[in-house]
Amino acid sequence: MSIKKAFTLVEILIVIVIIGIIMGMTMNFWWNQIRRLQTKTIEETYLDTLNILQNKVLMSNYYEDKKFSKLTLTFEKGNSVKSKFIGEGIDNNINQLQLMDSSHVIDNIWSKKDNDEYKSINSILVKYIPYEFWCEIVWWEDSNKVNYNNFVFQTTHKNKKTCYQLTATTCKYQRKDCWDIDVFSN
Repeated sequence: MSIKKAFTLVEILIVIVIIGIIMGMTMNFWWNQIRRLQTKTIEETYLDTLNILQNKVLMSNYYEDKKFSKLTLTFEKGNSVKSKFIGEGIDNNINQLQLMDSSHVIDNIWSKKDNDEYKSINSILVKYIPYEFWCEIVWWEDSNKVNYNNFVFQTTHKNKKTCYQLTATTCKYQRKDCWDIDVFSN
């Protein structure tokens, strides 16, 4: 009598379960990588959009074939950044652009004056003048205009918080690790 050696049904099921577990772990890793790359792309697009607007003002004073005298960006909690070109013949209602989609909104804004500590605020305005390398960071407190040297804002996209910083002297936006900013170190 000959005995045939073969895999039993239980052994085959165990192998299938092990392969399924390995595939599940691998797929989870790849999905996490894809989500991380999507978030990083959105962060870089956000930063690039802000810096491209600033560079446009450095190189020209025309928007849609119309001369403008300044560009303002409004940063407001709960909203995306809004831009407005101001000048003769420019309809301010039409030329207010929302920089990012509604899922990428500002959660927090902090501003800083000289050596003061960061102060939480609800909104801030950044003014650009054509051909100027600096910008003005303005906030109104009790109807008084207050200029700031620096401000930081935080956005959340797909549960990931990202912080950006702007200084008035260079007027370049930089992505910052939120924990590197002394607002969060307390």
